[in-house]
Amino acid sequence: MTTNKIICPYCESSVPSGAAFMHSCGKIWYPFSETKNTCPQCNKEENLIKCPYCKGPSTYENWLNQADILKKEALKREEELKNRKGFDWLEKIIDNALEKIKSEGFMKTPGAVPKEMAVEQKSEDDWKEWKPIKSTLNDAILDAFETKFKVKLPLSYRHFLKHKHFFELSLENRLVTLPSHLPNRKLDEIIGQDIHHIDFIKNGFVYFAYYQDSAYLCFDTNDMDENGECPIVAFDHEQFYLPEQVKEEDGNCIYHSFEELLLAKDKSYYGA
Repeated sequence: MTTNKIICPYCESSVPSGAAFMHSCGKIWYPFSETKNTCPQCNKEENLIKCPYCKGPSTYENWLNQADILKKEALKREEELKNRKGFDWLEKIIDNALEKIKSEGFMKTPGAVPKEMAVEQKSEDDWKEWKPIKSTLNDAILDAFETKFKVKLPLSYRHFLKHKHFFELSLENRLVTLPSHLPNRKLDEIIGQDIHHIDFIKNGFVYFAYYQDSAYLCFDTNDMDENGECPIVAFDHEQFYLPEQVKEEDGNCIYHSFEELLLAKDKSYYGA
């Protein structure tokens, strides 16, 4: 192993290569340094090694391979960042998520469908088919929103709103639920569906999604960087419904950018 750390194949936690583990014989051993996967005390080879954090078992080879896999992914990501143009990466994420819903047959809703998004009903049940369409939002509408509330939306999120209308997205990040983005909904309803969001936005926090069905995700526009992006913080329900004294330090930073949110995987779903 050439790196100075190993990565758990389950939860992707970083573990020092010289970390000590407890062998099944009860002795301390160092599987990722000099002793490898054979205990020097009992000379027994240990095939499955449990992560000290998530307790997930994985083979010795998978532990070693995971760091190399992540390194290759990081290099690929770096190359993509060099070559990408504008927000083509964001459009790809949205389009792939919508295509996944379509392929799984989930582009249906029990409620009304805007006529622009309606698909001819082919079944007799109450669920109606819908299709994504080009967004009707433009820079003038978004600029008016920013002027009204005296905030600046992240540039990536602005492009997100201008790309497609949809009822839902099938993100790999199952922890986050983005609201429906429909042509017959005002921007004030898409960003901040709850009446209490007005108090938050006055303090620079723009609500835009749910987190784990128990918290509200907000863009912290007080911390906008030079690229027009900002971190995302979570407020629990009690904080969100009692916003009079809200301060920046009350929120927990969950993602450093909208892009990080879209690319994240729900690790509990993937086995952590």
